[in-house]
Amino acid sequence: MGIKLLDDHYLVITAFIVVAYQLVYFFTALVFRIERMKMVVGSINFILLSLLTFVFSQTYYTRQIIAFALVALWGLRAAGDQIFRVIHSVQVEDELTVKCFSLFSFTCLQIIWVWAVSLPFTILNSPAVAQSNPAFGSATDIIGLTLWVIGFAIRVVADFQRNRHYSQRFSQLDLLKSGVWSYSRHPNYFGEILTWWGMFLLCLQPTLSAGLTTSWISVLSPITVIIALYFVTGLLHREKPTQQKFYESPEFSAYRDYLDRTSLIVPIPSFVYIKFPLWVKSVFFFEWPIFRYTPAWKTTYVGHKIGSMEEL
Repeated sequence: MGIKLLDDHYLVITAFIVVAYQLVYFFTALVFRIERMKMVVGSINFILLSLLTFVFSQTYYTRQIIAFALVALWGLRAAGDQIFRVIHSVQVEDELTVKCFSLFSFTCLQIIWVWAVSLPFTILNSPAVAQSNPAFGSATDIIGLTLWVIGFAIRVVADFQRNRHYSQRFSQLDLLKSGVWSYSRHPNYFGEILTWWGMFLLCLQPTLSAGLTTSWISVLSPITVIIALYFVTGLLHREKPTQQKFYESPEFSAYRDYLDRTSLIVPIPSFVYIKFPLWVKSVFFFEWPIFRYTPAWKTTYVGHKIGSMEEL
């Protein structure tokens, strides 16, 4: 029987742990000016939550062991990647100035991010679910593990290619268009989304077997990842500024062709993607207006800028 701490799903105790851990980092960062390590701290927080809930469960079934190992691997990779980028001055995502309010805002967002995304393995290890843990090998187990491996592999390859490119490029207008980045403008985000849908499915079978509707709250994990990457720290802050930067540069013609040929996030061969009309790209491939710098999209396919609405 697992250790019961405040509630049967470990929702409250994990919230306390995440808040305490992140606030310690917040005050430490203000004093020692280590704000650039904020993503490393968040990655380690995942490992900490996974380890604590795994130990609290006192059951250690195969599914729990696999989930813990995968979360630890994910966290170590994410932390290592961020440390590498800080040391080598590679582009760091979501960098904030050292201001109390800005850092506190980011800390609050990271609290929500870590707690919500951790829900699948938190609930998997909780007393409400752990005792009804069926044998590993169900359809959701296999599909979840497969998605996780594919997503993790895409993320590792995309990050490696990105770090190598950023450390060698001579201009901010030198885009990475090879490897997995030739199929998607943000393959790392696609890999991350697959990873957490995989973790959700991997941890789902005990909830299905026990018929616990409350445990379905774990679906907030992949949903939170999607919301964050699309609307909080990812695409919303990358696509428009990049499009504007190129629109105002002599490199726009080549970049316009790149936009036409390369999917926003879902990897797809360029010779296929370029044939789709814009409405198909918008409906099925998320090329939504909120991610567009409008003048960059109101141009002809040969690349010259349109000077007025009458020319459209």
